[in-house]
Amino acid sequence: MLKGILCIGLLFKYEGGIESAYAVPEEALKTAIPALLYLFQNNLQYVGITYLDAATYTVTYQTKILFSGVLSVIILGKVLTCKKWTALLMISGGVACVQLSGLSSTAVLADSSIAPTRLLGLSLILAAACFSSLAGVSFEKFLKGVKISLWARNLQLAGYSFFIGVVVVYTSSESAIIREKGFFYGYTSMTWACIVMNAFGGLRVGTVLKYADAILKDVALGLSIALSTLLSSVLFDFVITPLFILGMIGVIYAAVLYGGNVDCFGMLPNEVVFTPLPPNEVEP
Repeated sequence: MLKGILCIGLLFKYEGGIESAYAVPEEALKTAIPALLYLFQNNLQYVGITYLDAATYTVTYQTKILFSGVLSVIILGKVLTCKKWTALLMISGGVACVQLSGLSSTAVLADSSIAPTRLLGLSLILAAACFSSLAGVSFEKFLKGVKISLWARNLQLAGYSFFIGVVVVYTSSESAIIREKGFFYGYTSMTWACIVMNAFGGLRVGTVLKYADAILKDVALGLSIALSTLLSSVLFDFVITPLFILGMIGVIYAAVLYGGNVDCFGMLPNEVVFTPLPPNEVEP
């Protein structure tokens, strides 16, 4: 909701109104695609993590960085070098190590040893990672495909998200409490702080997708996870472990490698690229 209000304010400031957000109905409808994908991602995460221990979930969900690379190549036709693919693999592993370093060995569900249940959980988390990447790549495509302002696109996405959220909330088991005590019942100052940060964060993500791409967004997100975990050692009782140090080094080096500023000791030639096959060409 707050993100939508911010977008409306920015549209009035820079465009004099919100008409541009819905001037082309076909484009407004397209934005429903990433909104639904984000909805599927969130729900799959919630369900999938109930079947997995935290460590398995953490490692599995980092595949979204690789999915972003694959989908960017397939949908957007991007060209990724061998160095960039290596960087994506490294940052996925590095972020997983950073997050695993903060997990307790006791954070394992009682039923996580049941193979069929774990397989279901893995499938759901992999699907959630894929939907997350697909949402980011598709939103990038829509942002760059038509001359509609960044704020208009964000308002469209916020509108769909608000509508979907309201429907989900008022059809959930908690709907009776909300009707009785109000929508904002239980909100604290910390809740509002998180809402404000998420709203501004959502606008920043849209800006990154507009002027960079979905892959760089995930690379930056990996760096932010590593840095926030490092800050936890100062602000909270997080203990830096060798696994954390290994993951932190991997994340930082991977980010530099992706930017093309190092060559992995000359072992990865930059000219090797991976691109989608032309429509009429079949791989031998």
